[in-house]
Amino acid sequence: MTLSPSTLQQASFKGANFLVDEAEYISGRKVAIFEYPNQDTRNVEDLGLLPPIIEINGIITGDNYYAARDALIAALTSPGSGELVHPFYGQMTVTADPFRLRESMTNFGAALFRMTFYTSSALPQPSLANNSLPQIGRLSEQLQGGILDDFESIYDLIYNAQQNYSAALSKMNSFVATLNRLTFGAIGNLSELNEFTSGLNNFSANLTQYVGDATSLGSQTQGVLTSLNNISSTPSTQYSINSQLFSFGSDDVPISIPPQVNSLQSSSNSAYYIREERLRNNYSINNLVNVSVIANAYVNASLMTYQSQDEIDTIQAQLEEQYQFIINSTGISPDTIGLLEDLRLQVTYLLEKLSVNVNRVISIYTPTIPLTILTYNYYGSLDDREPLSILNQLYNPALTSGDINIFTGEE
Repeated sequence: MTLSPSTLQQASFKGANFLVDEAEYISGRKVAIFEYPNQDTRNVEDLGLLPPIIEINGIITGDNYYAARDALIAALTSPGSGELVHPFYGQMTVTADPFRLRESMTNFGAALFRMTFYTSSALPQPSLANNSLPQIGRLSEQLQGGILDDFESIYDLIYNAQQNYSAALSKMNSFVATLNRLTFGAIGNLSELNEFTSGLNNFSANLTQYVGDATSLGSQTQGVLTSLNNISSTPSTQYSINSQLFSFGSDDVPISIPPQVNSLQSSSNSAYYIREERLRNNYSINNLVNVSVIANAYVNASLMTYQSQDEIDTIQAQLEEQYQFIINSTGISPDTIGLLEDLRLQVTYLLEKLSVNVNRVISIYTPTIPLTILTYNYYGSLDDREPLSILNQLYNPALTSGDINIFTGEE
């Protein structure tokens, strides 16, 4: 048997851990078949559901090879049922059937278990991480619709104060300049990039009109951000662009609001309302950009390919920092915050599922053997020979032996 670490996943029985190479699920209907001599028909009686039978090819390898192997043997031979943690079905109570164990030095110090477990009731169908992708997309769209509604309810220029109009126009020109800087020299989908550039130029040319109308400014700004989210051919590059745009407006010059006075006709009162309006316009624009950006970033993060747990942890930490920034911002409605929280939970759930499959480094024991042969046996090609050599700092790959680190997980 050739091991395939790129498909290995963690599992355990009665607390004894092992890696899963293959797993089978057996279930269906129990039937009794009655056949009689000289008859061309049969009677079939439905006896009910067959509680699932789980068959697993498990592997033990690594630094604590002997202890881990013996722990799994002890779990499989101990009396009574126990908890099986399955990589697709989660936790279930099962009873172990007699197992088979094969050890061969050609598999570099690996114990290969063939295990069968019986359940006493039906199990749920597998819950794959990708099932949440459509929901993530829907929540992202709903979140962008929510922040657009918030924007239109807050942004206004009802006082017709020239200084507020000029301030909003200046802020939006800064937004355009930021997008030009982020996309300068971008490499990706050429047609999408050209479409974005054309749309951004048109947006910039009509800003003087958009700034005076909340509905136009909000929808047009989100349109530009949607186009921005399509210029790259990879989700990771797209995520990076959105992350660089996030926290737009954090360098705004603070606006001091003078105190209100009793007389509504007072010039001081007018100064209060004009500056309050400018402040509201500032944070409504900032929120529109930043919430739209984080909505896109969550989708990008859910589509990315991760090579290590550290990569997932880094993305999760960045998204959490952005989430905390948003929920502590002024002017975002409870409904929009609720949509953001739902999206955050869905993406967190997906990333936790992906954590099972990312590349991990485990240690195996191997007798003296060329690294070329070891690499081919584990991966079915020689593509990972150089990374393994660097990972283990091998000075003589022709004589590889002892404890060797290898990559496991989905590539």
